[in-house]
Amino acid sequence: MKRSGMLLMILGLVVALLSGLAVFSTLKNQTAPVTPTPIPTIKVVVAAQNIPERTVLQANMLTVKDWPQDLAPLGTVSKTQELVGKVTAGSLAVGEPVLTSKVSLEQQTVGLAPTLPPGLVAVALSLPASSAVGGAVRAGDSVDIMISLDYSDYNEQGDESKPLHVTFYTIQDVPVLSAPAPIETAATPAIAGNSTGRSQPTATSNMLTVLVTPQDALLLKYAREQGAIDLALRSPQFHDQVTTDPVFLEYITRRFDLPRPLIIRKQQASAGEPQ
Repeated sequence: MKRSGMLLMILGLVVALLSGLAVFSTLKNQTAPVTPTPIPTIKVVVAAQNIPERTVLQANMLTVKDWPQDLAPLGTVSKTQELVGKVTAGSLAVGEPVLTSKVSLEQQTVGLAPTLPPGLVAVALSLPASSAVGGAVRAGDSVDIMISLDYSDYNEQGDESKPLHVTFYTIQDVPVLSAPAPIETAATPAIAGNSTGRSQPTATSNMLTVLVTPQDALLLKYAREQGAIDLALRSPQFHDQVTTDPVFLEYITRRFDLPRPLIIRKQQASAGEPQ
């Protein structure tokens, strides 16, 4: 009897100990801090400062932040390099994500001015088709500017000579920003010289916009007001600066060995030059 009582007492102590351990473990689990589940994030380019509308984005205007993936708006960008050089279509507040829908390089969206390189200006030229390579010039092409002017020389006594008509090359490899697109005319019959009978493109206007320095802008204005401007269209692979001779009557007679006009012979005779 004594042994049975001792066993029951030991068994009761073991059960009590196990129950205590179970209660302690339960209480410990209930009071332990719960580690939150990490929120997935993505890299998003945001404005590092307030950026006005029609501003060309620079690297120092932008920064990259971690953004909750589920809250990121459509059109986010992860690298600043993808946005540098583009123009804001609207204003941006500091910390605001710079979305692809809020920047552009299209002139119809942001206008021409923000897309111009610093130090250069845009100048419009209104030219007839015969002076604009027959309407073949397109935006993105490069052209050379030819100018014709009449000018007079003066002798030592200050007497003005007869005006001399001269044509010469001026600025070269000038970028064309905009040019009129050809439109399709009505089909031309084959008997009129169109063997296919298809519609032929034609330019209805020759208002071109070119990119030049401010000094060259003055040159074009003077030539437009005092003389005549013609364009020479360049190949996309041709960017060399060429040297040419001005063309006038004496040049033509000398180059092609033509009879010199009487006025030139008289001038040479009076100057003692051989005719």
